[in-house]
Amino acid sequence: MPHGLLLDRLAEQETLAHLLGEVRSGLSQVLVISSEPGAGKTAMLEHVVEVAGDFRIVRVLGVESELALPLAGLHQLLVPFLARHQSLPLPQQQALRRAFGLAEGPVPERFLVGLAALTLVSEAAVEQPLLIVIDDAQWLDRESGELIAFVARRLLADRVAMLFARRDTTAEPGWLDGLPELRIGGLPDADARALLASIEVPVMHERVRERLLAITGGNPLALIELAGALTPDELAGRARLRDPVPLGARLEEHFLRQVRELPQETQEFLLLAAADPAGDTGVVSRAARVLGLSDDAPMAAELKRLITLVPGIAFRHPLIRSAIYHHAPAARQRRAHHALAAATSVSDADQRAWHLAAAAPARDEEVAAELERSAGRAHDRGGYAASAACLRRAAELTPDQHRAAARALAAAQAELAAGAPARALEMLEIAVPALSDPFGRAQAARVRGAIHYAAGEAAQAAPMLLGAARDLEPFDPRLATKASIEALAAALNAGQPVAGGLIATAEEVLRRGDQGATVPFLLLKGFALRLAGDYKACVEPLTRAIGMLRSGDSGSVGDLRCLELGCWAAIDLLDVEACQTLARNAARTARASGALADLPVALVILAGCETVAGRLAAAGRIARRGPRDIDGDGKPRHGGRGRLHDRTVARVARPAKAGTRGDRGLPELLTCAGPTGWCPPSRLRHIGARARARELRRGARVRTPGLRRGPAGLGHRGAS
Repeated sequence: MPHGLLLDRLAEQETLAHLLGEVRSGLSQVLVISSEPGAGKTAMLEHVVEVAGDFRIVRVLGVESELALPLAGLHQLLVPFLARHQSLPLPQQQALRRAFGLAEGPVPERFLVGLAALTLVSEAAVEQPLLIVIDDAQWLDRESGELIAFVARRLLADRVAMLFARRDTTAEPGWLDGLPELRIGGLPDADARALLASIEVPVMHERVRERLLAITGGNPLALIELAGALTPDELAGRARLRDPVPLGARLEEHFLRQVRELPQETQEFLLLAAADPAGDTGVVSRAARVLGLSDDAPMAAELKRLITLVPGIAFRHPLIRSAIYHHAPAARQRRAHHALAAATSVSDADQRAWHLAAAAPARDEEVAAELERSAGRAHDRGGYAASAACLRRAAELTPDQHRAAARALAAAQAELAAGAPARALEMLEIAVPALSDPFGRAQAARVRGAIHYAAGEAAQAAPMLLGAARDLEPFDPRLATKASIEALAAALNAGQPVAGGLIATAEEVLRRGDQGATVPFLLLKGFALRLAGDYKACVEPLTRAIGMLRSGDSGSVGDLRCLELGCWAAIDLLDVEACQTLARNAARTARASGALADLPVALVILAGCETVAGRLAAAGRIARRGPRDIDGDGKPRHGGRGRLHDRTVARVARPAKAGTRGDRGLPELLTCAGPTGWCPPSRLRHIGARARARELRRGARVRTPGLRRGPAGLGHRGAS
């Protein structure tokens, strides 16, 4: 829709003009434009681009077929600035290079990648205001969306305007939640009539005009396309209008009618263009030659304004691409992808693997193996969602049942790492029936327990993880230790009477040999003694573990869970300063590993530390702020852990809101469920220490204000 039609959107134009004015004055502005298909989001973006002549413009386009390519959207955003990446601080530079596959190394920390993007964007705006327009944001890959939202939330006075356009008819990406939003609907009646009057068609009968206005609901694209597609008899009211009218999904059928009127080789070229996410004219042209199409194949589509070819292939509207691809028979889709795979450079191995996978008519081990390698590359760049998508498709294409199950299990683990426990459980259910070996079943049991824990179901997770730890021991002692640590964290969070099983598991780990210098070993030993009631003996190993964790030595097993357990141990020793340090480290580790569902745990522990120190107002602010402020991705937390966070918010905020003294906050918090890290009386009763619970509450209540290392807590250095 030409931008001139925005004469009808005066209020929206005023909002956008104000946004640009604020950026010109030195501030930064972010806006999400949401609507149904055809309401004019793209036209608004084009209008802003045209009136922002004094801005540097950067465009990003979300493409559905790139959803499985990790950081594809972020790469689009940063390509114009990558020449400056060597001026970044070294940690940011290294993280960005690893994220984009320009350097080898460990998985880059997402926080550093986000900071690198923020630095490049803000520095680019020093010389000239910067306008970033992101169309079809709902099709950005998950990692890109979260990192771009990270940047958007941290733009302050950088002279950057960031505009997102997203479609209402698809699942809205949670990472955009909380950003300023402008929702647009159909045009008001007077504006819709003006739009119809501006369309060059033969004389339109009044009855036809009223019918068009009523059945399109003022949708600009529907008005333009339908009015232009009506026959003279329909316009004059001599023939009945076709029904249903193309609106939303039905607009696709309208575009399809235009495509089907084109020569067959033009239709084949359009399908190639629709199947290629990058719109690379060179790749599509080479694929066209693979299919034997002439160089003139795209000309008819260009004359009809369905596509443009320069600088890259672009469809007039995203619905045209969607209609062409999704309505093509499966055999034609596979043929197009096979040609595109042949035309894609071997250096672009990930894109080639996806084309081969889409072209596969049946199970194919060679293609599945290529996808598995692509998943590994995505994992190494921190693209857990993309890694999961590759492994899921690889499992579907694997001929061997047992190997398919192993890949499905790996997909479940990748989904869990990406923060998607529901999808992880779906892949696990696919994998389990075909897992015949004991090691595979033990791995699946551990993943199932971890899924329940990530979903906030610690009580169910603890026994599953305990059983998995025992079953893993004969095959992989290191993995068994990790499962033991996870079981301990789940049990302490749940407050369940599983101390006997935990003690037995811990003792089993202790018998493996000399592991005395490792954090996991010390934590298991300390908590085994603590659960057995030997408070004095547990102090030494827990203190050593806390010291090692604070120095950055979390060992090679279960870093995040070790940090969480270190927080529990610090609270038991009433070392609030150590607890704060470890909770912040846990948040950083969660960011680095992409384990976003664990952020609420770190947050409520921080809130608990502030409560113990008597700073209830600060505790309330931390709890209410939510994990979004720590991680900055804007994603809603998973239901179970999110509900635990919300419950702690309520408990911490109540005394703070009431303005009560700090000595009343801790007893309230001590009765809260596990995520705060405090030892509720019910848990202490499980190991025969009711008196200790009373002592802890009394001692903390007296000594809460300004507390750093309280003298009367459970397992304190002077405890007997």
